[in-house]
Amino acid sequence: MPDKMFTDKEIAVVKAIQQVFPLVAEPYKEVGRQVGLSEQEVLTILTDLRKRGCLKKIAVALRQNTLGYKVNVMLVWNVPEQAVEQLGAILAADSHVSHCYERERACDFPYNLYAMTHFKTEQEYTAFLQKIKKQFPEYALAVLRTQQELKKAGMQYFS
Repeated sequence: MPDKMFTDKEIAVVKAIQQVFPLVAEPYKEVGRQVGLSEQEVLTILTDLRKRGCLKKIAVALRQNTLGYKVNVMLVWNVPEQAVEQLGAILAADSHVSHCYERERACDFPYNLYAMTHFKTEQEYTAFLQKIKKQFPEYALAVLRTQQELKKAGMQYFS
């Protein structure tokens, strides 16, 4: 979208929130301080941008390696449709799982349930994998280990 659709204040707020988000008790107050607005003005701008369809969400991008998580593995299952919700709920509740979701099967890749997992050690990973395999031995599982993180960056607007 062209910048002319946005006010200078809106652009300033968007630029500020796409940087390192302040890890403080009142982050929107801090964003406001950075751009010369009140906390309420920042919240009003973000609410308006959302209502206009210009803002979908504000989310954290986890950089797990900087937090000590060295073993990162995507686990994928071929699960009958009626079991996806049950297994998905169990996986999603585990603290090692950052996201868990269902996808349509591809013709040459028959897996439909995906869970991205993160561990600090190989021992943690091995214990988790053994536990899950025992809990759901009837479902085909493939292990896709992260070899190298190539890029992890959110969209940048008005840069």
